[in-house]
Amino acid sequence: MEAYQVKELWITYIEGISQVFVPFSYVGDVRHSVFRFKYGMERSLATKMSAAAFKSFGDVVAGDCIIPVPLHHKRLKERGYNQSTLLAMELSALFGVPAVDGLERVKETEKLFGLSRDKRLETLAGAMAVRDGWDVCGKHIVLVDDILTTGSTAQQCAKVLLEAGAKQVDLLAFAGVIRQG
Repeated sequence: MEAYQVKELWITYIEGISQVFVPFSYVGDVRHSVFRFKYGMERSLATKMSAAAFKSFGDVVAGDCIIPVPLHHKRLKERGYNQSTLLAMELSALFGVPAVDGLERVKETEKLFGLSRDKRLETLAGAMAVRDGWDVCGKHIVLVDDILTTGSTAQQCAKVLLEAGAKQVDLLAFAGVIRQG
């Protein structure tokens, strides 16, 4: 199994997100691992990927709870698991804060792969909601995803969390797509 090495730490602005933590570029071995994890049913990669992310940011990421980016229930049924939930559960144990399934994708959307940022934002409008019965008021939330591409999914998640009263939303994504130009 390949070893992940932090090649660069980078920061991007995403509306509603206070801090963005992305330890790995979505290239080479990292891209291959994420693909196997997400589409190849290699759920066990969640442990190694979470440990690598924790090693990179364990001393700076803090929050009251960790929330995975949700999948729509139809996509969850197709795939059999939510890769972001598996990462969140592993990170929860490492950071010592609870993982909460606090968001839901209430609108089925087309797959976002290959869409522009504007088209992604349009597609995701109204797709996320805070789960009934979960109180986010005053909480510092760490949102977890496997890949950061344009930030549109994180932006929509942060929007509903902040509207529901969250104090702060940070994002920890295992890998990020670096755009040139």
